[in-house]
Amino acid sequence: MILLILVAGGGLAVRRHLYLVQAARHDSLLRFTQESAVQFYLVRRTMEDGLPTRDRNIGYPEGVNVRETFSLGAEYVYRALSRFFPKGMDLHEKLRWIQTAWFCSGIVGVGLVTLALLGPNHVWPATVASIFYAVSPAAVVRSSGVELSRENMAFPLIALHLLLVVRLWSSESGAKRTWVWSTAAAGIASSALVVWDMTQFYLTIVALWFVSRLFAGRTLERKLAVLLVMHWVVLGGVCLADPYLAAHGVISSPALLVLGWGCVYAWMPQAKLPRFARVPRVAGALFLVLTVWSLWGAEYAASYGHFTELLAAKLRFLNCKPADPGMLSFNQRIMWTPALNSATWALTFRLFPGMLVVTLAAALAMRRMQKIPWLFFYSVSLAAYCLFVRFHAYVAIFGSVLAGLLCGSAVSKARWSRRGLYGLLLAGILVDGWQSIARADLWGRPGIDYAAIGSLCRWLRENGRHQPVAANFGISGTILAYAECPIVLYPKFESPVIRRKVREYAEAVFRGDEEEARRFADRYGVGWLVWSRGEFSPIHPEWQMRYMVDALVPAQDAAARMFEFSSKGTRYFPLVWENRKYRVFRAIGFRAEHRADHLAGRATALLQEGRVEAAEKLAWEALGWDLNCRRAMEIVAHCASLQDQDFSYTPPGAGR
Repeated sequence: MILLILVAGGGLAVRRHLYLVQAARHDSLLRFTQESAVQFYLVRRTMEDGLPTRDRNIGYPEGVNVRETFSLGAEYVYRALSRFFPKGMDLHEKLRWIQTAWFCSGIVGVGLVTLALLGPNHVWPATVASIFYAVSPAAVVRSSGVELSRENMAFPLIALHLLLVVRLWSSESGAKRTWVWSTAAAGIASSALVVWDMTQFYLTIVALWFVSRLFAGRTLERKLAVLLVMHWVVLGGVCLADPYLAAHGVISSPALLVLGWGCVYAWMPQAKLPRFARVPRVAGALFLVLTVWSLWGAEYAASYGHFTELLAAKLRFLNCKPADPGMLSFNQRIMWTPALNSATWALTFRLFPGMLVVTLAAALAMRRMQKIPWLFFYSVSLAAYCLFVRFHAYVAIFGSVLAGLLCGSAVSKARWSRRGLYGLLLAGILVDGWQSIARADLWGRPGIDYAAIGSLCRWLRENGRHQPVAANFGISGTILAYAECPIVLYPKFESPVIRRKVREYAEAVFRGDEEEARRFADRYGVGWLVWSRGEFSPIHPEWQMRYMVDALVPAQDAAARMFEFSSKGTRYFPLVWENRKYRVFRAIGFRAEHRADHLAGRATALLQEGRVEAAEKLAWEALGWDLNCRRAMEIVAHCASLQDQDFSYTPPGAGR
């Protein structure tokens, strides 16, 4: 145990090294971005005054029900553990330490799982599994603290769940102990699901293993029946009680469906019936479970159906993204981007330079597997990774245990074979460690300009604080967290509402003209439109928004061209600020235009009455509503000439 804790400490050091290299590379505090920034915002609100029921700063103007929109859980862990840090310590650093240390506790869990699979005397195989998980780039890059990630809080719980299941399965236990351990395992699995909803993938493959043993025709084991029932009951109860899981219909997920089917099958009084007599009962059980599932399936399909849609496209096009966006639907185009891109050989050898070869050798060398089919878990996760890169974290945890099992099986090999396997394992660890440590500068966020983000957020906080912002997913979360501006678009695709909003925005700017973009801005009360430069870059056009709306070559009058290339903006979107990456446009809606015209009319009347100062004051107020109000600019210029002043109009806040 002490040895595993030391390995976990080494894993923590590797991750801190990677973060410090990235921080030194950018010479600044690394701000959180995208979903990570939204989570940072939620953590901060949790610590300050608690989360509101509805937050209008996210998804402005209607806002979102926070507990139904985000899988909360990690926020409360951060709040509880942050109290143990010095009060003057920066919140970013607190959260990075907590997340990284929490994830590294899973390194110990991986070692204990391997130990439980092989037996208490196999300390070195358990250590090998832990070292792989400690240095594997696939595990390191997601847990270094550069970004916050909900999955980092879930994986130690997944390792603990595996440990409980393996210990229960491998040991002789009485009825009472079986129920207690099964309940504990189900509770841990539920906690992981609450923290990160994509724990569903892990629960599905575990449920398939449970049920496959039932259908294998073997003698029914009481432990299996108890495990099935407790997981189905506890997970089902949590799915109904947790606001996020209930709102997304997770009770009807494949994991719960498979568990439910297995429960009905396992507890039917069929032990003494011949095999052919089971068929009607199995059919009845399946019909019952499918009927219950169909009552809830609509919400689940609305929340996660876009994943199935993307999977269908990847299978259709053999996991290669088509160059013609017209061959995909909007959901498929916008989802087929990092981190749901398809894996490539280059990326695979970058994330698994040593582990891939080691696990391949394990699959070939281990002819007889344990009661728990680890090759099945690993193979399914590897297939999921090939389709969706984000699942590399599952490959890392299952692959690490598989490497430990290979080390354990090497004991029974011939001397030359044993030495060869030990050498392979050592080489795999060294290659993975070198990739994570010596090449730490490669593991930053591509396309993130932290200096540009910092200057943008400072300007918005000083000039446009609390005014609604429309921006793409790459920057909107950061604006919410650091500029304290409400955002119209937020990175959470499980909501059909946000998917519709994103499509409206993308089609308005790439397939519509300035009027169409203005109608979008007016519909959602947008005050500022923040544009990220590079949407017309010839590099990776398939990752850009013009691909997502099937407008690779937008029309000449498309609003996107003006946002990207115009030096002054246009009538309803004047450019007020820019840096090398971002441009800020003031959105002038219909209400603002009418208000400015009204004020300019009153200023004109005052000027005719000879009340120059009052007219000038109203004219400036009109320009505050509409920077391009010509009547107001003429009045200001006229008043300046009457007062013998030099005048040249510059919109407030303009400049670089």
